[in-house]
Amino acid sequence: MKETVKYKLSKKEYMDIQTYYMVRNSNILKFCVALFVIGIVLLIAEMVSGNKIGGTWILVVFPIPYLAYVVFKIRNIAYTLYDNDIKEWEVTFDDDGVEAKAIKKNKKIKTVWEGIEKIWFNRNYIYIFLSKSVYICIPRNQIKNEEILNDNIKKHSIKNLF
Repeated sequence: MKETVKYKLSKKEYMDIQTYYMVRNSNILKFCVALFVIGIVLLIAEMVSGNKIGGTWILVVFPIPYLAYVVFKIRNIAYTLYDNDIKEWEVTFDDDGVEAKAIKKNKKIKTVWEGIEKIWFNRNYIYIFLSKSVYICIPRNQIKNEEILNDNIKKHSIKNLF
């Protein structure tokens, strides 16, 4: 079976895709959660022991605006990259693999299923990694038959993260 998906990413979609990729692929979120948890643990220890630990509240408060700042910077970078990046794609899934064609750029990438590094699924998009850092992102609402993709993921034991 074969499925071809044609789509063009809007600026908002492009920014959402880049933000999700950069936040998920970095340790920033883990760092912020760790600081927050350490701060909460220290506040509880402070209340139980009665000893004052100075500056504990900073560990609880700091991660929230810091994470907001990082997401804002990522979105700002994605906003400026949008004009120079490929936005219009034609992606074909079949039993042989995935073929992605950049419309207007006349570039084509063909990868067999065994060559796919991993696949991420989120609510709105599917990220197909052709290598550790090269990926194609497809809006889920553009795919008519997601079963072709899911069957090949199972058949070829591709690492997928739903």
